[in-house]
Parts: sequence; structure tokens; C-alpha cells
Amino acid sequence: MHFDHNYSPWQFGKFDLRLRLWLRSIFVHSPWIICFGILLWFLMSSQGISLMEYPVEHPWIRFVCFGVVLAVAVAIFQMVDGLHVEVAWLRVGLRPPKFRLIKLLFYMAGSWAVSRAALTNEGLNQYVAIPLTFITVLMVSIAMVYPVDPEDTGFKSTAYFLFLLFLPILLLAGGTYLVIHHMDWLAGLGAFIVVGAGLILLVTAVQSLFLLLPWMGIVPTAVLLLAGCTYLVIHHIGWLVGFGMLIVGAWLIILAKSVQSPKPIPTVGAIIVTAVLLHGCQEPITERSNPLLANIPPNVEPIAGTCSDLIKAGAVTTETQSDAKPRPMFLISAEGGGIRAAYWTAVSLEELSQKRSRPLLEETALLSGVSGGSLGLATWLAAQELPVGARLSCIREYLSSDFFTPLIAGVLFLDIPRLVIPKSILDTHRGDYFESYMAYRWLALTGKPFFYRRLADLSFPGSEARIYFNATDALSGQFIAFGNAAAPLPPGANEKTASTLNSILREHLSDLRVAQAVHMSARFPYLSPNPDVMLPARDAAKTLFNRDDVDDGAPTRVASLVDGGYFDNSALGPALRLLEDQAVSNDEAVKSQPRFILHLFNNQRRNCYSNSKHSGCMRATDESLNELKGFSVWGWLNRPSDAIVAVRDQHSLQRLNELVMAMKNIPSAQRLLLALPMPEAKSDKVLEYLAKVPFHGRDQTWSEVALGWTLSPNEREFIDRQASQVRDEPKPE
Repeated sequence: MHFDHNYSPWQFGKFDLRLRLWLRSIFVHSPWIICFGILLWFLMSSQGISLMEYPVEHPWIRFVCFGVVLAVAVAIFQMVDGLHVEVAWLRVGLRPPKFRLIKLLFYMAGSWAVSRAALTNEGLNQYVAIPLTFITVLMVSIAMVYPVDPEDTGFKSTAYFLFLLFLPILLLAGGTYLVIHHMDWLAGLGAFIVVGAGLILLVTAVQSLFLLLPWMGIVPTAVLLLAGCTYLVIHHIGWLVGFGMLIVGAWLIILAKSVQSPKPIPTVGAIIVTAVLLHGCQEPITERSNPLLANIPPNVEPIAGTCSDLIKAGAVTTETQSDAKPRPMFLISAEGGGIRAAYWTAVSLEELSQKRSRPLLEETALLSGVSGGSLGLATWLAAQELPVGARLSCIREYLSSDFFTPLIAGVLFLDIPRLVIPKSILDTHRGDYFESYMAYRWLALTGKPFFYRRLADLSFPGSEARIYFNATDALSGQFIAFGNAAAPLPPGANEKTASTLNSILREHLSDLRVAQAVHMSARFPYLSPNPDVMLPARDAAKTLFNRDDVDDGAPTRVASLVDGGYFDNSALGPALRLLEDQAVSNDEAVKSQPRFILHLFNNQRRNCYSNSKHSGCMRATDESLNELKGFSVWGWLNRPSDAIVAVRDQHSLQRLNELVMAMKNIPSAQRLLLALPMPEAKSDKVLEYLAKVPFHGRDQTWSEVALGWTLSPNEREFIDRQASQVRDEPKPE
């Protein structure tokens, strides 16, 4: 490409000139800066720490995949650098900084750091992972660059240029295909390869546009932009039409001035405006019953393991039966807390049930869960359909799955591309495929389609338990519960509005399946989608404002369902209401009915105030004190999120205090709190030092269990040991 030298180096001072050129370089490569910033933040998070130790099903394939992605990234990086940065130095009569090799080495060093953390969480694999990754990078890079002469301007060079432009988009399309059709295989690669490869491919796709717009020329670029604006005009009326035409005119002016020179700001501006325009054409996803759960997939290949072996062997029951009539006296509530809460809830309940003379479910009147607690309850309920001897193994194997990778893969490979893909082409979203993966995983492990079952029809032989998975309406802040019966509202709730909204949502989502209800209760911020529940305006007016005089039929947002922990992370609301109703009942038989409240919580720091000398608590509180020392420079930015988390935990404690007060009015009521304790801290100075380093591969044996959607093997072993002690807890018979 040829660029005219429009100005002399003497137009600016030497320092000012170099500053402008370095700012240009930073601006052009800002996608990479953002990408690696996100990766570093992810690696240093509690979820990233757990994933450092998480084993994957396809360890060697992911090394090669990561190498291919890095090779493509290097090619795009070098091309953009040469076109937008080095040419700028030459145009002002200066030579670029010493050797492009230095930039390449810097980039490869950053990639090495990321790949080391991404690929070495399986012990000795690090000695093979990094060499295999970079052998792949080298081979793919040679294959891509060697056949092409960089000085050639003919067809071969042009074809290679186009190939580079569209290669990252093609790879992203491949990721989308895997999300839609082979999520289990993609999950087998592990979250690090999905996060790293997904982000890098998105960056290379964006930087491909940095190359594309100046290279295309003004006519084809203007045609494409005009087509995008025309699409906007056709689908929207009113002021948007004038706005769209204004954007078209502005673009033509910008491109006319920048298309013959590598000006990054107009190019990036054009990319951003294009994305905004196309995104404005999209219809937001709406809440409806997941179509992927409507039918049970046939010919599912079973997952080999201890779970399937025990089921095939018809594992002998160790459960004893009683001839006494079951008493529905248990009220079970499970707090939220990610996969930590799910694993603790399911394993503890099964350990407790197997120790009793009668199955726990038969004498349970109510089960209420929030977030991870909902997943734990659902998994425990699903296991009740299996032979008793296989239940614990199947629960452990299922909840040892990587639930994080399907979510993040859906974000990177499906929903981000969906921002510029018309809804008519792709109507499903990451939540649909995550729920499908959740249901399919249990089906493949056990052969049982529990998570495909309609929630409203959920029942178990010998049990009349009412089951609730709690969520929150983000628009009104109200408590929402989905279950096999209408949920009792928690004390203090607005009876009229909350009851009406719950009834409308139950009717609107009458075909709700178990997997979708669990996900609604456990929608993690940003990772999970938050679709809106849409109703005609006349129905929305009746539901929200008790008005009958509205005739408008326009789609109107009624609710937006998010994690139940926003409203109440304790899940105690339905149980408290049932106790409250029992206490004021005029029927003495009802009033004297025995109740046993079984509450499971997993916040390991909660008991540290009363047990401050515990070594694990001392380590945890030391970490908190170090974080609180000094003034918070970013307090103005962090305080809203800090307040949400802190208030949620305090609200759970308040619910526990309300439970104590409610039990005073029912002499026959008892309670049992199953709390996940803090592990004893090990004194290891080396580990303590490494824990402060971003890429540390932290040993989870001396730390509290991370809050996230994946557990490391050491974390699972710790929870299993604690759950086995539940058998020794006092149990009413």
C-alpha cells in the first residue's frame, strides 16, 4: 500500500512528535491491552484460582487449539502494527523503534504468561503444554506467512490479506457451532482455553476491521455502511430514520478523509458506530420456556464412570424402612453461594438421608433454594430416582462438572456475536444452551431426564414436598418463586402485588422445566442472561398497577428475572411464612404439628466472629484487614457493588434471627444448621508468598473454598470430608 507523506517531521517538536506516535500505537493496540487486562483479572479471581487446579477432559487438544489461536493473533497483530503504527513513523521521516522483533517478543511473552496459567493446571503437564503450544504457533505461523511475499501486491497477496481478515471470524463461527451442537466437547477443553481463545479471537476480529476499512476504499465501504443504515431505517421509524441518515452522511465524510491514510480514530469510530447501529436493530431476548428442553434427546451416549457403573450394577440399598406413617415435618432451605453451595447442599442432604431410618424426602414438607442452593436441591432430588448406593457418587460426579465453561463459552462465542446478528437468524441465547448442557449432563451420567421434567408436575413417590426455586424481579425488586405449587410469600412481602406477579409469571411460564427454573434462581451477574418477561400493555397495566382501562397491546416489560440472592440469599422466606401461619392457626392440631427446620449455609467466614482463634479464620480475617488498610482510592466506583454483596449477607443473617423469633411461638419447632466450616490454615511461607503473585497456581488445601461455578479436586475433597460428619449430627426420628 502507498501512503503520501503529507507533513514534515519539523512541523512538531521531537518530543511532541514521538508522544503522538506512541499514543497512536497505544490506541491502535488498545483491544489487546483490554484483552490481557481482562485475562489477568480473571486469573487472579477466586474462580480463576479454582480453575488452575481443575482437570479437563481434552488436555492435549486444547494446547494445539491455543497455539492456533495465538498464531492467528500474531499475524493480525503484526499486520495492524505495520499498517497503522510503523507507517506513521515512516510518514514523518522517522524510523520505527528498533526491530519489530522486540514488539513480537513482548507480545509473545504476554501470551506465554497467559498460556502458562491457562494450560498448566494439571501438574506435570506444564512441561509439555508450553512447548506443544509454541510448536503449534511456529508451525501455523510458517504455514501462514511462508507462501506469501510481503512485497507482492498481486492476487496472491490480496487473497492472503483477505484470508487474515476473515480467519478470526471463521474461528469464532466455529466456536458458535460448538456451543450450539457440541457444548460437552467445548466444556471438555476447559474454561481457560475458552476464555483465552475467545477473547483473543474477538480482539483479532476487531483488529481485522482496523485493516479492512482503510484497505477497501471509499465506495465499497460506503455501500456497506449505507446498507447497514438502510436496514435500520426499514426496521425503525420516527427520529431514528433521521438519525440513521445523519450517521450515513457523517461516515462518508470521515471515510473520504481517512480511507487513504491509516488514521486510527476515524477507523475505530466507524467500527463503534457500525456496532451500535446493528445492535439497535436487535430485539432483546425475552423470557420464555426453553425450547431446547422441550424434548429429551434420543440415543444419548452414557458417560463412563463410578456413577454409571453403580447404576448398572443396581447398587444395593443401605436404607432401612419404617412402618410408621411419615410426618411431613422437615422444612429445608439452602442458601446461595455458587457451586460451593450446590455441592455442600446436595452431599450433606444425602449423607443425612442415608443415616435415617426413613428417607428424608418422605418427611419433608418444603424445600426452598436460592442460586447455588437451588442447584444443590435439584441435584439431590434428581438423585432420589437412583439406587441409594449410587446417589452420592452420582451427585459428586455431576457437581464436579465444569459449569463455568458453558456459560463463558456462550458469552464469547454466541451472545457477543449475537449483538450484530438479527434475531431472526439466531433466536437462542447462552442461557438456553447452558440449561441444555445442565440437563444433558445429568442424563448422560445417570440415564434419567430429571432436569427435562416440567417443574409444575414435579413429584416423588411417598412424598408431598413442595419445592421452590427462588429468584428476584430486577424491575420491582420483588420475591419470585417457581415450584410445583404456589409459593408462600416471605414475611413482610406486599401480598397483593407480589402474589399477582408470581401468579402471572407462573402462568406465562407454565411449561417451565427444572433446569431453566434452577438457572433462573442462579443467574450470575453478567455471565448469565437476564431476559425480560414481555406481556401486552393491557395485561402489564393490570398486573403492575391494577388498571383495567388500558387497551394498548404493545409488548411491555413486566419482569426481569435474576439471581434470587438479590432479594434473600437465605431461602428461608417460604419456611418463615409457613411457621408464621402455623403459629397463628386456630387449629390446635396444626399449631402443635412438629417442625424441624434444616438450614444449609456455606459462607465459611460467617462463624469467624464467634471462633476468632481458629487458624483458618485468623488467616481469612488477616486478608480482610490487609484489604481494608488505608484509604480506598476507588471507593467511589466500588461502593455500589460492595453494598449489594454486604447487604445480601446481612439480610441472610437477619432471616436466621427471624427464624429464632418465629420458633419461640411454636414450642414443637427445632432447627439444625448445617454450616460449611473454615479449613485449618497451614503455615507455609512459600505458599503465602506465591499467593500474592498473579500467576501462582494457588494451593486450595489451605484456603477457603472459592465462590464460583467450578470446584478444584482439593475443594471437593474438603467438602466431602465435612459432609460425611453430617451423619453424626442429632437427627429427629
